[in-house]
Parts: sequence; structure tokens; C-alpha cells
Amino acid sequence: MEWGEYTKRGDALGIEIWSYACVDLRAIRIAEHIVDRMLEAAPADVVRRLVAGGAVVAIIARCQVTTDIPAHAFMRWAEGGRDTDTTTRGLGGTEESPTTSCGEENLLMEDDKFYPSENILVHEFGHTVMNIGLSAEDRGKIKKLYDAAYASGLYDKTAYIMENEDEYWAEGTQAWFNATIRTDVTAGVNTREKLRARDPGLAAMMVRAYGDGAWRYPQDSPGPLRMKRRLPESSEERSSPTSSGGSTGEQPVAPMAAPDVEGTMERVRLAASAGGAGPGSCMSACLPGGGGAPGSGAAGCGAAIWMGLREAVLGHAAHATVKMS
Repeated sequence: MEWGEYTKRGDALGIEIWSYACVDLRAIRIAEHIVDRMLEAAPADVVRRLVAGGAVVAIIARCQVTTDIPAHAFMRWAEGGRDTDTTTRGLGGTEESPTTSCGEENLLMEDDKFYPSENILVHEFGHTVMNIGLSAEDRGKIKKLYDAAYASGLYDKTAYIMENEDEYWAEGTQAWFNATIRTDVTAGVNTREKLRARDPGLAAMMVRAYGDGAWRYPQDSPGPLRMKRRLPESSEERSSPTSSGGSTGEQPVAPMAAPDVEGTMERVRLAASAGGAGPGSCMSACLPGGGGAPGSGAAGCGAAIWMGLREAVLGHAAHATVKMS
């Protein structure tokens, strides 16, 4: 398939939007709009750090997988971790790799099989704001808030928002902009009002990063968020991933059928911030075939190779992958 040239196709407050030519121009405009609105009330120093740090947004075409984006290509078949292309449709940026990515289908809200109930750019760009836009002092405050929330049981500890301070921030960002209707991964906190009521400390840091503007994602989204339809599953045929997408903590018994694409990608978006030290360092969250996820208590699952990646991720052969040890 001809993708065309990978070029800059848009700009939001100095943050460039890149994609291959095959990406619908509407998706470019939506990405520009979301970044503009997320930062419209942000303090000037946050925007300045993002631009100076080279923050870029890249859009993954419907016909592509995550590592087709040049900035993410180093993660393809990364040694010692899960495969990015079967577990993500978007990544957050770090100082070392400042590209945020998101799937075209999620921006357009058209035929999104993976995340129809949330906007992924808001989540992934939230990682970038934390990693590049905020100061080290501010990031330290977020870590302290996360540690206190975890220790006190402020949220269900099995919810994705408690995975680590990075997901605490990114899920909080989605709540701040009402960009999700899910309650499982955020322990019920999916609006700005609920975040303020449950976690005023995190809400105050949201104001520090984004300001307290009026914009909420549903006000001008391409369509309504909707809950994902689940395919019937047989526990005898598939693994049983947790809500965060990790393993249940038991060693899988081989041979094991690969989880369906929806199950695999459920909440295991690779936050590039999770490692941050360089290529491959952020590839440690546990899937069947990966290592134990930080904070999950899950046992490592051993090395794995997932075959038929593009077909599986793009939905052409959702159950064609097999686990190879």
C-alpha cells in the first residue's frame, strides 16, 4: 500500500503535526484543534518547554501500525518486552523521544475498534505535557501525589490510574477534559468535577499544567463517545487479561491462544514515559510474553514473538496471532 511522504501537515501553537500523506486531512485538523484547546489556558512556560523540547504529534494511519511512525520505529521487536504494534495505537512523548502519536481512526471517531470510549490523543499528549512541559519540581509533586493516593487507597489499586505516576497523570488529564466515558480504568473519575472532588491535589496540578479553561472534549468532538462492544470470549481459548491489559499474575500454560486484539490492546498503551531512558527501556509492562508491569505484582511471562502483527492490529485477522516461545 502506498502511504505517500511523511511530512509536517499541521501546527498547533508551534507543536508540529506529522503524518504520511494517506492520513485524512480531517484527522490533521482535529489533532491541531485538540492540542490548541488543551493548551489554550496553559501557562506560557508549559507551552514554551513543549516547543523548545521538540514536541511533535504524529498520526498513525488506519492502514499502519505504531512503529510505522519513524520516531517509534526503534521499538519494533524491542528485545525483552512486549510488541508495540499489538498493544498500542498511540504513545506519549518523552525528552528523549518527544513524539506523541495517535491513531487516525480515534481522532475521526470512525470505525475505532480499540478506543471508541475515549480520546487517545488527550491521554498520550498528557504524557508529553508531564514529561516535557512541566518542570522537574512539578513532576516530583505528581510523584508524591501518586504515592499518597496509592498508599491511602484513594483509587482502586487495580485500576489503570494506579499503574504508576505516568498513568495517574494521563488518566487524570483525560478526566480533566472529559475525554473518556470509562470508569473502570479511572476508578470512576472521568470528569473534571469528579477529579476535583476525589483528588484535589491532582486537580491543582492540572491547573498548573493546563489552566482552568472551559473546553471539554465532547463539546466539539466528531461524534459521541461510546462504550466498546465486546466479542464473546471463551476462557478456555484465550488468556484473561486484567483491565490494565497485563497478565493475571499466573504463568500462561503453553500452547496458549493469543488474546484477541481488543483484549490485548485494552489498556496496555505503551506510555513511552514508563521507561524514558532510551530505546527499549519502556517495554517492560506485562502481557502474555512480557515482563511484570510495575506496581501490578504480576509475574513475568517470558519471551514471546507475536506473528501476523499488521493483520491482527488492523483487524484483518483478529485471531491470527499465535504465541511463540
